[in-house]
Amino acid sequence: MKKLIKSRRGVAIELAIGVMFLMIAFTLMLLSTAGLQNDHRVDDYRDFKEKIEIDNIGEYVVANRSQYINFPNTRRLIQEENIPEGYYALYSENQLKIYRGYRGNDVVLTIGMEGDKITSWKYLKNSNSNDSNENDELYDIGEYVVSKYKTDYPIGTNDKGIMIGGTNDTGYTVTVIDIGSGTFVPQFEIKNTDGDVVLTIIASENGKIISWK
Repeated sequence: MKKLIKSRRGVAIELAIGVMFLMIAFTLMLLSTAGLQNDHRVDDYRDFKEKIEIDNIGEYVVANRSQYINFPNTRRLIQEENIPEGYYALYSENQLKIYRGYRGNDVVLTIGMEGDKITSWKYLKNSNSNDSNENDELYDIGEYVVSKYKTDYPIGTNDKGIMIGGTNDTGYTVTVIDIGSGTFVPQFEIKNTDGDVVLTIIASENGKIISWK
Protein backbone atom coordinates (compact mmCIF):
# COMPACT_ATOMS: atom_id res chain seq x y z
CA MET A 1 0.00 0.00 0.00
CA LYS A 2 2.81 2.41 0.90
CA LYS A 3 4.52 1.60 -2.36
CA LEU A 4 1.30 2.32 -4.24
CA ILE A 5 0.83 5.65 -2.49
CA LYS A 6 4.43 6.72 -3.16
CA SER A 7 4.21 5.80 -6.81
CA ARG A 8 3.71 8.54 -9.40
CA ARG A 9 0.37 7.06 -10.39
CA GLY A 10 -0.88 6.93 -6.82
CA VAL A 11 -4.50 5.90 -6.30
CA ALA A 12 -6.04 8.17 -8.91
CA ILE A 13 -7.37 5.38 -11.14
CA GLU A 14 -8.79 3.40 -8.25
CA LEU A 15 -10.37 6.54 -6.84
CA ALA A 16 -11.85 7.46 -10.21
CA ILE A 17 -13.34 3.97 -10.62
CA GLY A 18 -14.81 4.13 -7.11
CA VAL A 19 -16.33 7.55 -7.76
CA MET A 20 -17.76 6.28 -11.06
CA PHE A 21 -19.46 3.34 -9.37
CA LEU A 22 -20.73 5.64 -6.63
CA MET A 23 -22.22 8.00 -9.20
CA ILE A 24 -23.88 5.12 -11.06
CA ALA A 25 -25.40 3.83 -7.83
CA PHE A 26 -26.59 7.32 -6.89
CA THR A 27 -28.10 7.84 -10.36
CA LEU A 28 -29.94 4.51 -10.20
CA MET A 29 -31.28 5.42 -6.78
CA LEU A 30 -32.56 8.77 -8.04
CA LEU A 31 -34.19 7.16 -11.09
CA SER A 32 -35.88 4.52 -8.93
CA THR A 33 -37.17 7.12 -6.49
CA ALA A 34 -38.46 9.33 -9.31
CA GLY A 35 -40.19 6.35 -10.93
CA LEU A 36 -41.89 5.36 -7.67
CA GLN A 37 -43.01 8.94 -7.04
CA ASN A 38 -44.47 9.15 -10.54
CA ASP A 39 -46.34 5.84 -10.05
CA HIS A 40 -47.74 7.08 -6.74
CA ARG A 41 -48.76 10.37 -8.33
CA VAL A 42 -50.56 8.56 -11.16
CA ASP A 43 -52.31 6.24 -8.67
CA ASP A 44 -53.32 9.16 -6.45
CA TYR A 45 -54.73 11.07 -9.41
CA ARG A 46 -56.67 8.04 -10.63
CA ASP A 47 -58.06 7.41 -7.14
CA PHE A 48 -59.02 11.08 -6.85
CA LYS A 49 -60.91 11.03 -10.17
CA GLU A 50 -62.62 7.76 -9.22
CA LYS A 51 -63.65 9.17 -5.84
CA ILE A 52 -65.21 12.23 -7.50
CA GLU A 53 -67.05 9.96 -9.95
CA ILE A 54 -68.36 7.73 -7.17
CA ASP A 55 -69.38 10.77 -5.08
CA ASN A 56 -71.40 12.12 -8.02
CA ILE A 57 -73.09 8.74 -8.46
CA GLY A 58 -73.84 8.51 -4.72
CA GLU A 59 -75.37 11.99 -4.67
CA TYR A 60 -77.54 11.13 -7.67
CA VAL A 61 -78.74 7.88 -6.08
CA VAL A 62 -79.59 9.61 -2.80
CA ALA A 63 -81.49 12.33 -4.65
CA ASN A 64 -83.43 9.66 -6.58
CA ARG A 65 -83.55 7.05 -3.81
CA SER A 66 -87.23 6.23 -4.35
CA GLN A 67 -86.24 4.45 -7.58
CA TYR A 68 -84.26 1.98 -5.48
CA ILE A 69 -86.10 1.94 -2.16
CA ASN A 70 -89.27 0.88 -3.95
CA PHE A 71 -87.42 -2.16 -5.33
CA PRO A 72 -85.41 -3.54 -2.38
CA ASN A 73 -82.70 -6.18 -2.85
CA THR A 74 -82.63 -5.50 -6.59
CA ARG A 75 -79.63 -4.14 -8.47
CA ARG A 76 -80.91 -1.45 -10.78
CA LEU A 77 -78.93 0.23 -13.52
CA ILE A 78 -78.15 3.87 -12.72
CA GLN A 79 -79.24 5.70 -15.85
CA GLU A 80 -78.32 9.36 -16.01
CA GLU A 81 -76.60 11.39 -18.71
CA ASN A 82 -73.52 12.32 -16.68
CA ILE A 83 -72.99 8.91 -15.05
CA PRO A 84 -70.72 6.33 -16.74
CA GLU A 85 -72.30 3.07 -17.80
CA GLY A 86 -71.93 -0.03 -15.69
CA TYR A 87 -72.96 1.23 -12.23
CA TYR A 88 -75.89 -0.32 -10.36
CA ALA A 89 -77.59 0.57 -7.08
CA LEU A 90 -79.30 -1.67 -4.54
CA TYR A 91 -81.30 -0.79 -1.45
CA SER A 92 -81.28 -3.19 1.48
CA GLU A 93 -81.61 -2.80 5.26
CA ASN A 94 -81.46 1.02 5.29
CA GLN A 95 -78.43 1.05 3.02
CA LEU A 96 -77.91 2.14 -0.55
CA LYS A 97 -75.09 0.17 -2.14
CA ILE A 98 -73.41 1.26 -5.36
CA TYR A 99 -72.01 -1.61 -7.42
CA ARG A 100 -69.65 -1.56 -10.34
CA GLY A 101 -71.47 -4.13 -12.47
CA TYR A 102 -74.55 -6.23 -11.80
CA ARG A 103 -72.80 -9.42 -10.79
CA GLY A 104 -70.34 -10.29 -8.05
CA ASN A 105 -69.76 -8.22 -4.93
CA ASP A 106 -67.83 -5.21 -6.25
CA VAL A 107 -69.34 -2.59 -3.94
CA VAL A 108 -67.66 0.81 -4.36
CA LEU A 109 -69.84 2.86 -2.02
CA THR A 110 -72.25 2.14 0.83
CA ILE A 111 -74.59 4.90 2.03
CA GLY A 112 -76.44 4.48 5.30
CA MET A 113 -79.90 6.05 5.38
CA GLU A 114 -82.46 6.81 8.07
CA GLY A 115 -85.44 8.24 6.26
CA ASP A 116 -84.11 11.24 4.35
CA LYS A 117 -81.00 11.51 6.51
CA ILE A 118 -77.58 10.16 5.47
CA THR A 119 -75.97 8.39 8.43
CA SER A 120 -72.83 7.01 6.76
CA TRP A 121 -70.84 7.30 3.55
CA LYS A 122 -68.30 4.50 3.18
CA TYR A 123 -66.01 3.83 0.23
CA LEU A 124 -65.06 0.27 -0.56
CA LYS A 125 -62.33 -0.65 -3.00
CA ASN A 126 -61.51 -4.07 -4.49
CA SER A 127 -64.23 -5.57 -2.32
CA ASN A 128 -64.74 -8.75 -4.32
CA SER A 129 -64.94 -11.73 -1.98
CA ASN A 130 -64.99 -15.48 -2.50
CA ASP A 131 -68.74 -15.42 -1.82
CA SER A 132 -69.27 -13.56 -5.09
CA ASN A 133 -68.11 -16.64 -7.01
CA GLU A 134 -70.78 -18.96 -5.60
CA ASN A 135 -73.35 -17.89 -8.20
CA ASP A 136 -71.01 -17.56 -11.18
CA GLU A 137 -72.79 -20.38 -13.01
CA LEU A 138 -76.15 -18.71 -12.49
CA TYR A 139 -74.75 -15.35 -13.60
CA ASP A 140 -73.39 -16.97 -16.75
CA ILE A 141 -76.75 -18.57 -17.50
CA GLY A 142 -78.56 -15.27 -16.98
CA GLU A 143 -76.21 -13.43 -19.33
CA TYR A 144 -76.56 -16.21 -21.91
CA VAL A 145 -80.37 -16.08 -21.83
CA VAL A 146 -80.40 -12.28 -22.25
CA SER A 147 -77.92 -12.51 -25.14
CA LYS A 148 -80.25 -15.01 -26.89
CA TYR A 149 -83.39 -13.01 -26.14
CA LYS A 150 -84.54 -12.34 -29.70
CA THR A 151 -83.54 -15.69 -31.19
CA ASP A 152 -84.09 -18.38 -28.55
CA TYR A 153 -85.96 -16.79 -25.62
CA PRO A 154 -88.38 -14.13 -26.94
CA ILE A 155 -91.25 -12.63 -24.96
CA GLY A 156 -93.86 -15.34 -24.45
CA THR A 157 -91.33 -18.07 -23.66
CA ASN A 158 -92.74 -20.24 -20.86
CA ASP A 159 -90.56 -22.53 -18.74
CA LYS A 160 -88.24 -23.32 -21.62
CA GLY A 161 -85.16 -25.39 -20.86
CA ILE A 162 -81.87 -23.50 -21.07
CA MET A 163 -79.33 -25.17 -23.33
CA ILE A 164 -75.85 -23.70 -23.67
CA GLY A 165 -73.82 -24.70 -26.69
CA GLY A 166 -76.69 -26.82 -28.03
CA THR A 167 -75.83 -29.88 -25.98
CA ASN A 168 -75.38 -28.78 -22.39
CA ASP A 169 -78.64 -29.01 -20.45
CA THR A 170 -78.17 -26.67 -17.49
CA GLY A 171 -81.21 -27.93 -15.59
CA TYR A 172 -82.65 -24.40 -15.45
CA THR A 173 -85.72 -23.09 -17.26
CA VAL A 174 -86.73 -19.56 -18.22
CA THR A 175 -89.99 -17.66 -18.62
CA VAL A 176 -89.96 -14.34 -20.48
CA ILE A 177 -92.75 -11.79 -20.08
CA ASP A 178 -93.23 -8.22 -21.28
CA ILE A 179 -93.55 -5.80 -18.37
CA GLY A 180 -93.53 -2.74 -20.59
CA SER A 181 -97.21 -2.92 -21.57
CA GLY A 182 -96.43 -3.42 -25.22
CA THR A 183 -93.18 -1.43 -25.24
CA PHE A 184 -91.06 -4.59 -25.18
CA VAL A 185 -89.33 -4.57 -21.81
CA PRO A 186 -88.55 -8.27 -21.27
CA GLN A 187 -88.36 -9.81 -17.81
CA PHE A 188 -86.55 -13.12 -17.54
CA GLU A 189 -87.43 -15.45 -14.67
CA ILE A 190 -84.92 -18.26 -14.34
CA LYS A 191 -86.06 -21.27 -12.32
CA ASN A 192 -84.15 -24.19 -10.85
CA THR A 193 -85.16 -27.85 -11.01
CA ASP A 194 -87.57 -27.34 -8.09
CA GLY A 195 -89.43 -24.64 -10.01
CA ASP A 196 -88.22 -21.85 -7.73
CA VAL A 197 -87.30 -18.50 -9.31
CA VAL A 198 -83.61 -18.05 -8.51
CA LEU A 199 -82.86 -15.08 -10.75
CA THR A 200 -84.99 -12.28 -12.22
CA ILE A 201 -83.55 -10.03 -14.90
CA ILE A 202 -85.13 -7.03 -16.60
CA ALA A 203 -83.50 -5.94 -19.83
CA SER A 204 -84.05 -3.37 -22.53
CA GLU A 205 -85.10 -4.23 -26.06
CA ASN A 206 -81.47 -4.12 -27.19
CA GLY A 207 -80.36 -6.55 -24.47
CA LYS A 208 -78.91 -4.14 -21.89
CA ILE A 209 -79.46 -5.47 -18.36
CA ILE A 210 -81.49 -2.93 -16.38
CA SER A 211 -82.01 -4.82 -13.13
CA TRP A 212 -80.77 -8.03 -11.55
CA LYS A 213 -82.31 -9.79 -8.57
